[in-house]
Amino acid sequence: MRTMTLAKIGDELITEYWQNYYRTMVAFNENGRNYLFAHNRGKKRWFMSELSTSWDGQSEIKSGDYQKYYGCMVTFIENGRNYLFAHSDTKNRWFMSELSTSWDGQSEIKSGDYQKYYGSMVKFTENGRNYLFAHSQKENRWFISELSTSWDGQSEIKSGNYANYYDDLIAFTENGKNYLFAHSHSKNRWFISELSTSWDGQSEIKSGNWHNFYQSVFSFTKGGRNFLFAQSESERRWFISDLSTSWDGNNEIVDGKWMRFFIPTLNFEENGHNYIFGHSEENNKIFISQIYVAFDVD
Repeated sequence: MRTMTLAKIGDELITEYWQNYYRTMVAFNENGRNYLFAHNRGKKRWFMSELSTSWDGQSEIKSGDYQKYYGCMVTFIENGRNYLFAHSDTKNRWFMSELSTSWDGQSEIKSGDYQKYYGSMVKFTENGRNYLFAHSQKENRWFISELSTSWDGQSEIKSGNYANYYDDLIAFTENGKNYLFAHSHSKNRWFISELSTSWDGQSEIKSGNWHNFYQSVFSFTKGGRNFLFAQSESERRWFISDLSTSWDGNNEIVDGKWMRFFIPTLNFEENGHNYIFGHSEENNKIFISQIYVAFDVD
């Protein structure tokens, strides 16, 4: 008997329209509850809010304004506390700060400037320590570094250059090892590779090219398996697929088309269920829906 995995995105549980479009967002968990940190390019406004199915989609915990727009953000946990690493294309400034509901949104632990702007970043954990993989469109340079409150923001473990710039980066774990999924607008190329401090930055496990470029992506886990959500701006097409070293890069579990293009999109978990949060520049719409996954269906 052949079995399969089925998935679908449910009806919208929350639908709202904001006054501003927030291109940069990260989610974090504090005391078992999910929160959203969002940042706007135009007014450089930021806010912090609850992120849950009971949130009204409008209420904010706190908000403020930055002098610069930070288009790239990653979060990490150190000694049980949440931290934010943010990077701007204005003077290539970066800062590291606490990330919590009690944080004032301004206090920084440290800051500095890079020679380049690294528009793609992802965090991974190896032997209990956090590391940063960062990638720049300038010379397609990449580097791996430590990511901690004691890091000077400059020291690198290794670096190199790619033939393409990879806009989308996702780190995932399989059988205790870290892997990288990368996707480029250049020929819509993608690859899966190892992701570790011993990786040479070039060796790939598999690669290919898609018909579309999927700029809006995130991963989520269910039943110990990794899944990929991706949406393309050109056709508004989206799909959910497995995300693993054995995935062929083409087999999809479910797909569809929406009226709008949603970027950013992100995943959060609540009471053992997976949810998608999406935000669109078209009318500044937001929505939250449940992601359903069923295993071993006849």
